[in-house]
Amino acid sequence: MIDKHPYIVAVVSGALFGATAMLAAIAVSAAPKVATDSTPLTSADLSAFGGAIVGAIVGGVIAYFLQMSALRAQKSEREQKDRQERQALAHALVFKMLSMVNNFAHFKLHVEECQGRVIAASGHTENPATYILPIINLPMPVQLEPAEMGMLLSLGDDRALNSVLETAPIHNSILPVWAEYAVLRSEINAMMPPLIDMATGIGEVAFQQGSPVAVKFFEANQMAQQLIERATRDFAEASDTLKALVMLLRNKLGLKVSIGDVPARSASDVTA
Repeated sequence: MIDKHPYIVAVVSGALFGATAMLAAIAVSAAPKVATDSTPLTSADLSAFGGAIVGAIVGGVIAYFLQMSALRAQKSEREQKDRQERQALAHALVFKMLSMVNNFAHFKLHVEECQGRVIAASGHTENPATYILPIINLPMPVQLEPAEMGMLLSLGDDRALNSVLETAPIHNSILPVWAEYAVLRSEINAMMPPLIDMATGIGEVAFQQGSPVAVKFFEANQMAQQLIERATRDFAEASDTLKALVMLLRNKLGLKVSIGDVPARSASDVTA
């Protein structure tokens, strides 16, 4: 009741306080008269009653304003606490989105560097399993918390909500693909060591058609092609989602965060 109708509560409290004070004053003033000889009330008694009434009214008004001041202070404190909690959730969500975008940027840069080396050496990009190197130190999956999604839902932008919800599963689903690709490459190398040019990193493999190593090579080749396609698409979509999210949080919550372009860095620290 107090949270939903604070002004009504304040008015009723002030009125009850004033009425109680007035009745108490009248009862105290009239009690001696009635108890002794039932003498009619004099002008002095009426003056006392009037003073009691005025005092009750003043007391009620003071109680009303004190109650209103306390309610306003409580409301302001609740709003400030709620705003701080929402901003903390917003910062956590932006940090997670930024981590995913940076990871996608590493994947994209790694693929581009591998392609750049083979194009510079031979100009051919067939059979990507021969030149797309595995990534050893893969990042950890990112989990979005219900509280963070609830905060984003409350902002009323369904498009931003859906985009953020889709980004985390896409990010987490590509990590096992890179891990499995590394395993396949290792198994192929163990079964049929390739001839590698140490200057360019380009290798050649020879195997019989339909042999186990041929099947594994086909799987690795298809997987490498998927990683190439996903690297560009995932980064572009996640980057757009992050920019839209930051703009929404700046407009709705006053978040002082700005996102620029992801700096170009070497992928050598995440490749084998």
